[in-house]
Amino acid sequence: MPALRPTWFDWITVAAIIVGPVLALFAQRVLDRFREAEKQRMKLYYTLMSTRNNLYSPAHLEALNSIDFVFKKDQKIRNAWKAVIDQAWIKVDESDEPAVFAWNERLVDLRVELYRIMGVKMRYTFTPDYIKRGIYSPKLVGQVEEDWHSVRRGLVQVLAKGDIPVRVVEEHITTSTTQTPQSD
Repeated sequence: MPALRPTWFDWITVAAIIVGPVLALFAQRVLDRFREAEKQRMKLYYTLMSTRNNLYSPAHLEALNSIDFVFKKDQKIRNAWKAVIDQAWIKVDESDEPAVFAWNERLVDLRVELYRIMGVKMRYTFTPDYIKRGIYSPKLVGQVEEDWHSVRRGLVQVLAKGDIPVRVVEEHITTSTTQTPQSD
């Protein structure tokens, strides 16, 4: 009986058996990378939105400083982030209240636009008004934060002088006689 020569269909079948699992593994890894990148973007956006009223929280600052890395391929977001940074670096005379107010309003508007653009990328359609006002922040929380800033500033002033004023007060303890209850 003569030996059969493999046909082109046989070769394609063998190639599919060998290459198929390799391609499937490669496709799975690519999908995993896309999912991980999406997860990072969502986590960053969630952090920014949930801490947008607490600008100095470590979580908020870390998220802001991660934008260039997490959204490295999205030039529109990176440009909006650059506008925020550029505004933040502008020096304003703190004694000029209208200038400080205008500077702060511009910074708020730029941050809101950054969050809006990021939201669009994450498939959220929040309006600028919602981003500004759609937060719960009791006045007490703001007052407590302001009080802590005052305490820290006062402590810095005391420590900068190099001496801490101490006042010694003597307490006079008087002893009183105790009566024991009498029984009937």
